[in-house]
Amino acid sequence: MNYSKIGLICLFLLTFNLLKADCTATRDGDWSDPAIWSCGRAPADYDVITIPAGITVTMDINTPTYVDMVVNVDGTIDFENGQKLNLDCGGQVNLSATGRLTGGNPGSKINICGATVWNGPGPTSGPVTYGVGPLPIELLSFNAKISNSTSIELTWETATETNNDFFTIERSSNGVSYDVVATVDGAGNSTSIKSYSTIDKTPIEGTSYYRLKQTDFNGAFAYSSTISVEFSNTGNGCVLSVYPNPCSSECVIDLSGCDDSESPEINVELIDAAGHKVYSKVPARDDKGSFSFTVDANNNLKPGVYIVRGHSRKENYSKKVIIK
Repeated sequence: MNYSKIGLICLFLLTFNLLKADCTATRDGDWSDPAIWSCGRAPADYDVITIPAGITVTMDINTPTYVDMVVNVDGTIDFENGQKLNLDCGGQVNLSATGRLTGGNPGSKINICGATVWNGPGPTSGPVTYGVGPLPIELLSFNAKISNSTSIELTWETATETNNDFFTIERSSNGVSYDVVATVDGAGNSTSIKSYSTIDKTPIEGTSYYRLKQTDFNGAFAYSSTISVEFSNTGNGCVLSVYPNPCSSECVIDLSGCDDSESPEINVELIDAAGHKVYSKVPARDDKGSFSFTVDANNNLKPGVYIVRGHSRKENYSKKVIIK
């Protein structure tokens, strides 16, 4: 028996275990502040982090990529604007039923294994687990848009699926409490692109928040990032929508469901938070008055909240959109 090799293995395991530490937040404070942690220092590689119920830890830094860190959230992690929690492929974030993630803007993120698993601002409530083992699906897209002026069409695509039983579309009016809209069977196991869609036939007036829940054959589940869409009916049947919202590269501005065959020329503008017009276009309308066109969000548009406004001599539409 090679005792020297056994000794080296034991020394490695001892060193590894010495590196691991349980760090519990003892009061509200910043993630980077050693004074709030029971381990007497800021979080580090291999730590098991616990944030008890009733305690809020503010993510005040864009963290390094921690190795094999587990974060258990019974309280709240509140991300300052644009700050990020970065974990390697062995990392996990577990939100219990009392756990919450909140953030200042969509630039706030949790990244695990090089992929964004949570995108602010939230709030996101548990129970949710991010980063346990290999991802059961590789989600390419998840979008919502108004269809036929009376419903919301939800579409998504996957690149791969592993033991994927079914998807659940959930909707919220406040971004906190969600109801089930539809359930769609998954492909089980797949290595080719799969496209899915479903319809919300009774959309909420105003802003709705949608998320995609994926459930494995063994009952384990995970959530996508949340998307939003605004729905409202006008007197002439026209519905203005902007999607995806938030949008990061291209925003589609769409007016559909119109029943006016004598529609006037319409001017569409993008207004920033300071009230400045940063974009303007007069789109071509079809014989019913509808139109659809794409705006390049990377074309000198800073991240933030904007108002899309469409107006003519007898029409006036507006929608809020977040550009990240």
